[in-house]
Amino acid sequence: MYAFRRCKSAVTWAFLLVFSTRLHIASSSSVDVLVNADKPLRKLTHFWRSTGFCAPLPHADARLYDLSADQRLNLALVGSAPRAAIEQVRVHWMLELVSARIVNGEFHYDFTYLDQFVHLLWQNGLKPGFELMGSVSSTFRDFEDKSQVVEWRRLVYLIAQRYIEKYGLGFVSQWNFETWNEPSNRDFDNVSMSIQGFLNYYDACSEGLRMASPALRFGGPGDACRSLPRSPYCWALFQHCYNGTNYFTRQRGVRLDYIALHKKGGGSTLPILEQEVATMHEVQQQFPVFRSLPVYNDEADPLVGWNKPLTWRADVTYAAMVVKVICQHQDLLIANENNTINYTLLSNDNAFLSYHPHPFTQRTLTARFQVNNTNPPHVQLLRKPVLTVMGLLALLGEQQVGVEVLSPGCRGNVCQGNSSVGALASVHLPALPQSADSWQSAVLLYNSRDNLTCNSSDIVTLRLTGAPAHTGLMYVTHYMDNNVSNPYELWRQMGSPVYPTLQQFTQLRSLEVHTLTHSQNHSKSSLPYTAGVYTAQESGGIHTHTHTHTHTHTHTHTHTHTHTRTHSQNHSKSSLPYTAGVYTAQESGGIHTHTHTHTHTHTHTHAHTHKTTASPVYPTLRVFTQLRSLEVHTHTYSYSYSLTLAFLCRSWDSAIWY
Repeated sequence: MYAFRRCKSAVTWAFLLVFSTRLHIASSSSVDVLVNADKPLRKLTHFWRSTGFCAPLPHADARLYDLSADQRLNLALVGSAPRAAIEQVRVHWMLELVSARIVNGEFHYDFTYLDQFVHLLWQNGLKPGFELMGSVSSTFRDFEDKSQVVEWRRLVYLIAQRYIEKYGLGFVSQWNFETWNEPSNRDFDNVSMSIQGFLNYYDACSEGLRMASPALRFGGPGDACRSLPRSPYCWALFQHCYNGTNYFTRQRGVRLDYIALHKKGGGSTLPILEQEVATMHEVQQQFPVFRSLPVYNDEADPLVGWNKPLTWRADVTYAAMVVKVICQHQDLLIANENNTINYTLLSNDNAFLSYHPHPFTQRTLTARFQVNNTNPPHVQLLRKPVLTVMGLLALLGEQQVGVEVLSPGCRGNVCQGNSSVGALASVHLPALPQSADSWQSAVLLYNSRDNLTCNSSDIVTLRLTGAPAHTGLMYVTHYMDNNVSNPYELWRQMGSPVYPTLQQFTQLRSLEVHTLTHSQNHSKSSLPYTAGVYTAQESGGIHTHTHTHTHTHTHTHTHTHTHTRTHSQNHSKSSLPYTAGVYTAQESGGIHTHTHTHTHTHTHTHAHTHKTTASPVYPTLRVFTQLRSLEVHTHTYSYSYSLTLAFLCRSWDSAIWY
């Protein structure tokens, strides 16, 4: 039985086997969650793996922000989220990273800064949401000027072809090329962009990309698309793509590969979905041919205004809202049999860099401290709960399974009315039979009353049935709430220091993480849960678990370091003598052979290798790999049997990140 504080936001994951679990704390209401793990309902595509940011004014200096040491560190943390938890970073004003000069009437471009930024994303396992946005050294000012429209097409072709040659079509074809951001807001800087000019610009983008490869994806308008007379650029673009005349080919109709909307919540969650549905019904009614197009909400934030400081943005409240929005889309839209919207991507626009005096409370994934009382000055970034929860979301499987929430005010798996508890359940099935991969079930429970926080509790009873008959199963629980994973509150209790000390940073980093509980003897186990936000995973087959404890070593530009425990045991009888810590359970990696021969004897093998480097300011990907290899040490446990196990890796990155 889980006890949730009703308004103290919570997100819960349970990777569970077949038994009822109960958590109890005095509470004001009771919720039963019933999961049927052998009842697959539909695919669960991880449509939320995106973030974004915008460089500050003046946009012509975007390179100073996009390529700063602070942003490099920020993107390294974003890209380190396990299992490609975040894949895309949608960036405004990317073409301000390109400079141009005209010699004898010919345009010559310098792509140095753009090359560096795209490579930075690539190094961190990320890809750009590539908005074709910017004046390029004020070179382009009027898209009703034919010569500029034609040259823009050439520029877009050069960019696309350049990165196809560098990274391959297979990678670049995954990018979402997009129009100028929110054209109806007329934020064009020094570019004159009438509606007709915008349509000319759109055709130039489309044809430039097509010249490089027909496989490249292009959409838009990245706008609120409110009903006319508001959002005129949005509706003009839809009409143009529906039956307008292509500026270059003179053919009727222009390609639109996806529809990008911006719908935000006004401080709540459900209005995001409600606005999307209303707008898309209007679009489909006017333009039926668009019914099959993928739909993106690539700025689906609970509240507009990234830099507005709000306490709920600092802690698990925000993380729980993000999860709640995702669950609402999966359960109320995608699962709806009458749904006509091909919902494909949801992005939070929250990869900005916070600034003094609001390191935690802006709409960001990390909290930035510009520590200027050291020589030299340096930057520290702390991982906020909203970034941690993206890593937990990545643990969901690929198939949604049946879950029912039984409580007054609930319908199916998403609760309405007075209840704040919701659930999303999934399974992962091995790709190959008789492989080291295993059946897994993930159950996500969240407790969120949007941006409110209070002290009442809900009792949640979770029952899971339908797990396959394996002789050994295990469960793990990942848990977040504003008590155990809230560095902001600790920072506030410290007196909100502008420059935290080394010891204070160490203490703050200890709260970046989620807590974890686990069990090995599953015949009669009960879950030792406390109230809050959970993630848990159930594994079958070979029971080899990688548990990651968080160790914090604070250096300049150095963040959470982890060590890994790899162990195996006889699951029918043994139990592990775990000490307190923060764990992530995944199937372990490489091919490891463990021979266990002792009786309840613990043999700890610590491997610490030290290697001197030239102290690079920007280590290469290879150097980062070498450095991360020294973050860990291993513990080998010996038990009362002899057994040799060989197993394959599912996800080393999760063992590193948590």
